[in-house]
Amino acid sequence: MGFIVTDGAAFFSEEENDTQHVLARNRDDDRAPIAALVNTCNAGRYRIEKETVADPRSDAVMQRVRFVALEGGASLYRLFCVLEPHVGNRGDDDSALAASHKGYAMLFAFNANGLALALACSAPWLARSVAFVGPHDGPHDLRANGSLTKRYERASPGNVILSGEIDHRAAGGELVMSLGFARTKDEAAHVAIGALLRGYDSARAAYIDEWKGWSAGLTDCTLDGQRPRLWNVSTTVLKTLESKGANGGRVAGLATPWGASKGPGIDGTYHLVWTRDLVESIGGLLAAGAHHEARRALHYMRCTQEADGHWPQNMRLDGEAFWDNDELDEVALPILFLDLARRECPLTDDEVAMHWPLVRAAAGFIARRGPSTTRDRWEDIAGVTPFTAATEVVALLVAAEIAERMGHAVPASYLRDLADEGNDEIDTLLYRRGGRLAEHVGVEGYYVRTRKRGAPFEQDLDLARLPKTEISPDALALVRLGLRAP
Repeated sequence: MGFIVTDGAAFFSEEENDTQHVLARNRDDDRAPIAALVNTCNAGRYRIEKETVADPRSDAVMQRVRFVALEGGASLYRLFCVLEPHVGNRGDDDSALAASHKGYAMLFAFNANGLALALACSAPWLARSVAFVGPHDGPHDLRANGSLTKRYERASPGNVILSGEIDHRAAGGELVMSLGFARTKDEAAHVAIGALLRGYDSARAAYIDEWKGWSAGLTDCTLDGQRPRLWNVSTTVLKTLESKGANGGRVAGLATPWGASKGPGIDGTYHLVWTRDLVESIGGLLAAGAHHEARRALHYMRCTQEADGHWPQNMRLDGEAFWDNDELDEVALPILFLDLARRECPLTDDEVAMHWPLVRAAAGFIARRGPSTTRDRWEDIAGVTPFTAATEVVALLVAAEIAERMGHAVPASYLRDLADEGNDEIDTLLYRRGGRLAEHVGVEGYYVRTRKRGAPFEQDLDLARLPKTEISPDALALVRLGLRAP
């Protein structure tokens, strides 16, 4: 969602592409993730200041907007809000509507799967239009004519865009946008209007208080009597990855890399769960003392583990597999995290016993499938890799230790023997002695990035263009996990 500014005639400026963007620091408290942007027109004619918070009381996102005319008076400019919806993480099968709800003029988008959004504004709408992305949409109309000359009430279904002119002059240049999310458009409208009526300042204050309250429960980390800003920002970012709806579920990231190349369908970017990323991010929070989050993550992994013991390569928050490969480090890392939580929370013996089925099933999967993986941690190569092999060996050792604590002596002995065999085999499978690269660098040998069992090491290496199978920093996992000396 962004803005377009025109003078009703020749001047056209798109906030996204025609302004300089400055991210403003939240001066009230570093612990609250408030997005504040100052966007200044490249031609020096206006400035838009925006601050965004999530309403703690409802599924609404609120944005306080201030429009400032830098050249000429505010009456010279017309302000248009443009929203490109991706309902349910997809933007190619949405319906759009310009309508009213209980007397409030609004813009809507929804899909056939029971997801909807509604956009309300504290300032009056002067015009609204919805259209399919293309020559008849709002931005094209504004670029050609400086105003919304084409006003369509409905577009369905497809890749849609919502546009509306806001009477910023009547609002004195300051207004609030409220975006509500729900299962139906009417419910989404109710959410958006309710948040608007309660007020931005009220939502902002509650938002900051809740974040400060959460942060106060973390490990005390102070320098010169206060927490470093980097500590506050880092823990906050890690916390934002956790879903409110799926208890303990954590997406890999809030960004959408490759989004532009995917067109309207951004489904499949980082808004998914990888157990590898989940363990790494929750491990960071656990280091900061977030014990409740660690326990929730363990419960989430129990809920999403497949019957054969593995987790999908990646999955939606409800556990539905998205890609269809197996990554054995993603089976090993949850076992390692349970051990970490056991020591750091600490988990009680009863809690460890409750999660023993997770360990038993995951270790069994590793024993049957390892050490080769269909995808490594970078998801572009198969075979035995140092990172995955290291996590497998240590996960089997941890599983053996937990089995022993549970009184399961036979499985404990079997898992320990298997780990020892796997550790011994790492050098046989992955360590190349001599060769052109080793001679060039002046070392006895090195661990290759990947190798398939029984396959020969690649010969006649071209040092200028090494194959991607040859080297990577993943061998450092052998050191980090205690299997090899630095």
